[in-house]
Amino acid sequence: MANVTRRMAIAWILAGALASTQAFAQEEMSIRLALQEGGTAAWEIAAIQAAGLDKAHQISIDIRSVADSRATQIALQAGEVEVMLSDFVWVSQQRHQGADFTFVPHSLAVGGLMADPKGPVKSVGDLAGATLGVAGGAGGQSYIVLQAYFAAQTGQSLPGLISAEFGPPPLVNEMLIGGQAQAALNFWHFNARRNWPEWCRSSA
Repeated sequence: MANVTRRMAIAWILAGALASTQAFAQEEMSIRLALQEGGTAAWEIAAIQAAGLDKAHQISIDIRSVADSRATQIALQAGEVEVMLSDFVWVSQQRHQGADFTFVPHSLAVGGLMADPKGPVKSVGDLAGATLGVAGGAGGQSYIVLQAYFAAQTGQSLPGLISAEFGPPPLVNEMLIGGQAQAALNFWHFNARRNWPEWCRSSA
């Protein structure tokens, strides 16, 4: 049920974005949406369209495919789209600089910390001294949240205690499997679809 809720939640965001006009109109409305190919939102929109939720809510989704998250941000800032997927950190920065953007949470999961239960990382506090594979960059939402959680649990700063290796999600998974990293912080859908061996578990 949680997976269905996560995948369908963005439908209510799209519906909410048009609620003020749909309340007074019966015709189908259109919304322009920037999607990173292979990203979380692309999966969710595919599920929405397959289930016919867009048609049920009289919403025509105009998908603008982009190469990466930066391109989605540029598309929104340039007025080429009305909706795109980002994180609260980016939106907070934009609002601080005067941009009139609104952030609506749409997912129950962002990323997951995976580790070998036979290895040294049994909890978040055990990350000190470990090599951590991180999907994306140092400004990624999951990495920022992990740093905050680590600080709350240990009173220490995570970046100075670990060796962080940043890379694309598939490479991060392979680093963990190959032993180049003792833990990996990856996006939830890459964790979900990866055929993990029995020894690998979530530490988050």
